Formats: sequence, C-alpha cells, structure tokens
Amino acid sequence: MTGSGELPTELIPVCGEIDIASAPRLLSRIDSVLLRGRPVVLDLESVSFMDAAGFRVLIRAAQLATGLGTTLTLRRPSKAVTRLISLLGTPAGLTLDFGEERAQPSGVTPSGQGRNVAIPPWRPPPATSAGAAAADEDNEFL
Repeated sequence: MTGSGELPTELIPVCGEIDIASAPRLLSRIDSVLLRGRPVVLDLESVSFMDAAGFRVLIRAAQLATGLGTTLTLRRPSKAVTRLISLLGTPAGLTLDFGEERAQPSGVTPSGQGRNVAIPPWRPPPATSAGAAAADEDNEFL
C-alpha cells in the first residue's frame, strides 16, 4: 500500500544461482527499477548459491538505492545468502526481512547497520601491448 506521492514497491523474485554469469543481468534488472525511483524487494528464498559477484550486486544496488533516496530490501534470504551476509556483513543501506516464520540468524545485522562495505567502481583492464598479448596466449586464464 502506498500513500500520496509514494511509488509502489517492486517485488523481484530471484531463484537459482547468483554468480559471475548471472549477476550482471540481476543488477541491470534492479537498477532499472531503482532508477525509476521505486523501492525494490528482492525475494531470495529460492537462491541456491551466491558468490562474491552476487554479493557485489547487493552492495551496488544498496548504494544506488541510498543515493536515489529509495530502499532495497532482501526478503526471506536463503541459507546461501544468509551465510554470505553473516561472513561479510550487511551492506549499508540494505534491509533484511526474514519473514515471520524464520528467526534472524545470529551474526546477521538486519538493517545495514553492520560494516559499511564499499566497492570501488569496476574499470576495464589497461590495454596490453602486442608483445604482452602474445606472451599471455599460453596463459589463457590470466
């Protein structure tokens, strides 16, 4: 329910794995809603895995929400999400909603009052010279 002048909250259900492959699509979806000034609730109950790329999405989205004067809430975070947050801290500007049926896990701060986690903006790597590129052909994973 919204009052006069308030935009409706957008619920975004998320399921499966949030990793380096899926994180950019999720961030794009969240950003598109936040940039319209709408509060976002991410339902994370069905997330089976989250790595650092997924956590980075939460940090960046929380920073954007705060900067735009709106909110980002994680509803019913799964065990995978809760474990990562308990290890790394609740990003500033992020609210956790565990639902009435689940107790808040120990070590998890529900409202972004924990560590203020700052991530610098991503920058592409500098261009390499032709010689360096040829030397790296043998090391395709570098």
